[in-house]
Amino acid sequence: MGPAPHVHRELDELMHVLEGTVHVLVGTEVVEVRAGGLHFRPHGIPHTFWNSSPTAPARFLDMFFHQNLEDYLEELFTRLLPEAEHQGWSPNSPQLRARLDALNARYGIVEFHDQRAPLMRQYGLK
Repeated sequence: MGPAPHVHRELDELMHVLEGTVHVLVGTEVVEVRAGGLHFRPHGIPHTFWNSSPTAPARFLDMFFHQNLEDYLEELFTRLLPEAEHQGWSPNSPQLRARLDALNARYGIVEFHDQRAPLMRQYGLK
């Protein structure tokens, strides 16, 4: 499972699937994108993605337009998540959720955390 369903205020995303198959949810529509395929996720519409194969890897490139998402990802993966692990915060802990919500607010992202578990159950994801 990729990130929780979320929406970007300004950021558009383009995915190029290099290997395997990726399922993409945009709004209420799920699209299957196979190796070699492209998928555009426009800003303002909730979306997420996942590899639903339990055995086959999926590799893809995500390209971001209208915003420097690299800074967001760097802060998330090199500062916030390592701190959460060091502090022993669970993924749903109030401490991590508050820090993540503050980071998301700075980058115009709204996550819909409550939609993640139902999607995982519906599509048999881990």
